[in-house]
Amino acid sequence: MTRDSPIAWPFDIPRNTAACTTRSVMEENAPIVIVQNLADGEGWTFLDGQAFDIASALLVTIGSIYDRDPSIGVLADLPEGWVATREAHGASWRREHDDV
Repeated sequence: MTRDSPIAWPFDIPRNTAACTTRSVMEENAPIVIVQNLADGEGWTFLDGQAFDIASALLVTIGSIYDRDPSIGVLADLPEGWVATREAHGASWRREHDDV
């Protein structure tokens, strides 16, 4: 791959698939430390680990999340109903079934 070639898209869903995140992730560059692939195909969430407030929720494309933080690409195979967490940006992801 040359410097000018695009990074391969790791997900098996289109880049314009809707995803939920927060203003702090998109506007304040907060690190993504929780990723959920919701059960029954309900979608993906990308969170910063702070208390979730619906007023700060944003509906974006998964492509815009990936462009902001390509490290989420390693989670492209996260099964539905699973969550991945990490302590900080750059730390290893831990995967587990989401019992919520």
